[in-house]
Amino acid sequence: MSAESISIAIRILCDSPDLSDEYVFEELVKAGVERVYAARLIEFIPSVYCRLLLSQSGVRFSDKFLRESNSQGGSPEHLLASDPVWLEIAGYAARHPPPGQNELLRIVARSAEFGVINQMLNKGSRMQDLILSPLVLKWPETGPA
Repeated sequence: MSAESISIAIRILCDSPDLSDEYVFEELVKAGVERVYAARLIEFIPSVYCRLLLSQSGVRFSDKFLRESNSQGGSPEHLLASDPVWLEIAGYAARHPPPGQNELLRIVARSAEFGVINQMLNKGSRMQDLILSPLVLKWPETGPA
């Protein structure tokens, strides 16, 4: 069900750009997507598509991610390529670009990396000078509470 789940998540993200990540997560769970997998889809899809969109821009993306600190302490860094969901989404995205530029931008606009890049460009930075830190995931492994 992974390709189908990715497709459902992308459709929701494209059709409802103003919905919160938590709402999109709940919609995926209602559609039968397992909670942990739904959480990874919401966390990773925008970053995967951001990286595809900006792959020729000169921005240097980190190949790592970590979870935001919580009551148990910080999270170690992990290679994105070590996460099977990241790899599934990256493969899917390479084979299935969004149907149009507006849809792509709706997905990419949810990416924290895209937000940081925009902030830096607005301050006068050049894309080829940007080196991003690891992707920080805000939800626990099991998704939002």
